Amino acid sequence: MEIPRIGVSADIRGLGTLPSGELAVPDGPRDVGWFAGGPVPGDPGNAILTGHLDWRTGEIGVFWRLRELAVGDPIFVRNDRERLTFVVESSKLYGRLDAPVGEILGFAIGRVITVITCEGDFIAAERDYTHRRVVRARLA
Repeated sequence: MEIPRIGVSADIRGLGTLPSGELAVPDGPRDVGWFAGGPVPGDPGNAILTGHLDWRTGEIGVFWRLRELAVGDPIFVRNDRERLTFVVESSKLYGRLDAPVGEILGFAIGRVITVITCEGDFIAAERDYTHRRVVRARLA
């Protein structure tokens, strides 16, 4: 995956779900995870990609600058056959407890990717952030 505007260049690794049913998260700060139970990026539907904002060591994560993406910015994803170009069509911030999960993770018409990371204030007791940044991009 490459996102020139924010300096991202990372491999994408398949992820599953946790026993709670929540999406698993990538193992490291610079990793991008793809929900392997859904569409492959470039196939019809909504491919879910996730990465960290930062890491427990203080290292910045792969999506530290995700909030800087704007409508029209390109996101490149390489599969076994080709390099695909997606174009950002929205960037939204949701509270982690009131995000429209069905809209974010659900079916989409066409070939889209949804890129998700944390944002907002860090809640130390929960080791989590108050918000989620959700970027939607469509295959060009």
